[in-house]
Amino acid sequence: MDLAQIFADLDAQPWADREHAYGSADDVPGQLRALASDDAEEAEEALYELYGNIVHQGSVYEATAHAVPYPARLAAAGIRPADMLVLLGCVAESEDERSDTPGACRAAVTAQLPLILPLIESADTSVRQAAVWAAARTGAAEQVLPGLRRCWEGELDPLVRAEVLAGSVWLDPAGAGEFETAVLVGGQVEEAAPVRLAALLACVDADLAWTPVHHDALITLLPAGPLVAGRFDMEQSEPLRYVVEGLLDRDTDEAREAVFSLVDAGLRHPDADARAEAVAGAEHACDVSRAAPDRLAGPLAALLGDPVSASPARTRTPRPKSWMFRTS
Repeated sequence: MDLAQIFADLDAQPWADREHAYGSADDVPGQLRALASDDAEEAEEALYELYGNIVHQGSVYEATAHAVPYPARLAAAGIRPADMLVLLGCVAESEDERSDTPGACRAAVTAQLPLILPLIESADTSVRQAAVWAAARTGAAEQVLPGLRRCWEGELDPLVRAEVLAGSVWLDPAGAGEFETAVLVGGQVEEAAPVRLAALLACVDADLAWTPVHHDALITLLPAGPLVAGRFDMEQSEPLRYVVEGLLDRDTDEAREAVFSLVDAGLRHPDADARAEAVAGAEHACDVSRAAPDRLAGPLAALLGDPVSASPARTRTPRPKSWMFRTS
C-alpha cells in the first residue's frame, strides 16, 4: 500500500465541519500526511499535535473516529507501525467519548482489526507488543482472542507475553484461572518476571482468591515498578499499589488481611525501592481502610530513619511517548 492509496480519500472528507479537542478538525489531514514524512522531526511533531487534537488527555471526539483508518493503514504499510498502533490503542481504550455517536471511536478501531491483527506476527518486538495491546483494547474478544492464543504459544519475548496475558484476561476474565495455573502454580517452565507479574495483576482483576502463593510471588518480584516500565497500561504503573487497591475494593476481611500482610512484608523488604513501593501501598491502604493505620503503624515507624524509604518519589511509568496526554 503506497501513500497515494493510504490517503486516497483523505481530502474528500468534510474535516472543517468535524470537531476535535480544539474545535474544527481542518488541521487533521495535514497532520495525518505528516506522519509519513521522511523528516523524523516533522513526523514526531505531527504525532504530538494529533494526540493533542484527537486523543486529548484520553478524550476522543467526532473527528477521532474518522482519523482512525489512516494510522492503521500506515502501520500496515510499515510506516512508524509501533507509534501508529499505540495511537490506535489509546483511541480504543478511551472511556470519554465526546461525540454524538457513543462507541464510534472504538468501533472505528475495531473495524481496522484486519490491518492490526497481522502485526501481532511482526518480526519487530515493539510492533508485536503494540499490536497485541491495541487489538485487545478494542474489546472484540471473538476476533482478537484466537490471535492472542496463537501468540502465547509461540512468543518468547517477556514483555510481549505479558501483554498477551493481560490482553487475554481483559477480553476474557474467566480465562484468568488458566493463566494462574500455567504461570504461577503448575507451569512446566518458570516464566520471566514481567509475565509472572502480569499474571498476579490479572488474578486481582479477575477477583481470584489471593493466596500465600500470590503473596510470596509478589514479594519476590519487588520492586515491581521496573517490570512494567515497558508496558502500556497506565493504571498498573504502580503494581503493588494496584494490588492493594484491587484487594481492598473486595471489602472482605480476608482481602484486608492479605493487604496488611503484603504491605508489612514490603515495608520490611531489604531493597529500598521495594520499601518505597510498599510505602505507597500503605498510604493508599490508610486512606481507604480504617483498620490500616493501626496495623501498619509499626513497620511504617521503623522506616522513619530511612528517608529514601520513608518519603518515596512517586514515579508513574510513562507510555513510550511521554506527551501522549497533552495538557494544553
